Amino acid sequence: MRTGMMRRRSLLIAAAAAAGLPAAEGIRVGCQSRSYAPPSRDVRQFLGYLDDMAAAGYEGFETNYISLEAGFTDPAPLRAEIAERKMELIGLHAGSALHTPEQTVKAEELFARVAAGVKALGGSYAMLSPAAGKDAGLWKSKAEAIERLAAICRKAGVELLVHNHVEEARNNFEELRFLLRASSVRLLVDIGHAARAGVNAAEFCEQHHARIAAVHVKDWKDDHNTQVTLGRGDVPVISALAALRKRKWRGWVIAELEGNAVPGVTREQNVRDARAFLSQVL
Repeated sequence: MRTGMMRRRSLLIAAAAAAGLPAAEGIRVGCQSRSYAPPSRDVRQFLGYLDDMAAAGYEGFETNYISLEAGFTDPAPLRAEIAERKMELIGLHAGSALHTPEQTVKAEELFARVAAGVKALGGSYAMLSPAAGKDAGLWKSKAEAIERLAAICRKAGVELLVHNHVEEARNNFEELRFLLRASSVRLLVDIGHAARAGVNAAEFCEQHHARIAAVHVKDWKDDHNTQVTLGRGDVPVISALAALRKRKWRGWVIAELEGNAVPGVTREQNVRDARAFLSQVL
């Protein structure tokens, strides 16, 4: 069974290469620091992760804002560390619930701080993971709150991207489609979470490529709970990336793996294997 699956993956990779897709000009490859461990405030440990990403051939990185918050007020030393490794800060990620006015006020305060930190450290994006809308009745107020966060980020000189979890991808990305109609924001589409929601990420990515700035890639077995090396599971990473390439998309493909979750594979090897796979398909 496993041999057959790997053979099928190899054929898919070959098919993608032979499909006459445009060259991946403008597509850049980054890594989310969650691929090593949950976020922490240990900057020296984080710089070790950055060393490993650079050695693996990644061009940029994304991390939770708390990993680099220590450098917000005096960014020059941390910017120098990043530049020394010839890596680019893609953006900083933060989660916020937006279901009540009180939650929205807290989110606005947080993203004013995060956006200023992104700008100070030379990044481009503030990534938002909003808590799921619970029901369609909250989508409108949530979209309005997101638009306010986007304005705060623009004022700081960076762009807000909205990241989906499973809930926003359900029913053929119903909530994300509503958000695109109701706001001006662009997206960080998580292809792995879309697979868990049972939806066609390739179709969505092709339809809305102009509103997508970045994608997260990861891979799971068919139960969508057990992580495997990128390219060896059932998440349709190849078809989603092919759909974007077909549209001559320009943006970041970011490996967001799940720490040490692949049995018998170190987190460093998992990160390197993911980069090698992306080199084959991009």
